[in-house]
Amino acid sequence: MVRSADLWDWHRGFLDGRGNRRDGVVTLLDEAGEAVRSWRFTRGLPVRWVGPGLNAREAQVAIEEIEIAHEGLVQSGGDGSLLGALQQLF
Repeated sequence: MVRSADLWDWHRGFLDGRGNRRDGVVTLLDEAGEAVRSWRFTRGLPVRWVGPGLNAREAQVAIEEIEIAHEGLVQSGGDGSLLGALQQLF
C-alpha cells in the first residue's frame, strides 16, 4: 500500500480510455526499507489491479497488486539502488 494514488490513476486512465504507456522502475526493498534490487521496464501498460480485502476485525497488512505488461525489462544497477535505476531510465 502506498500513499500516492499515481499507480491507481494510471490504471484508471486505461479503464477510462485515456491511458498512456509509461516507462518505470520497480524496486524491491528489504525490511529496513533499503533498496535490494531494481528493474526498469519500458512502455508499460497496467493490465490488472487488485486492492486489499479490508476487514476491520483483522489486523492484517493491506497489500495492493498491479500487473504491468511491458515491452522490455532490464535489471538495473549492480547495487540495486533506486537512484541507479532512475539514472538509467532517464
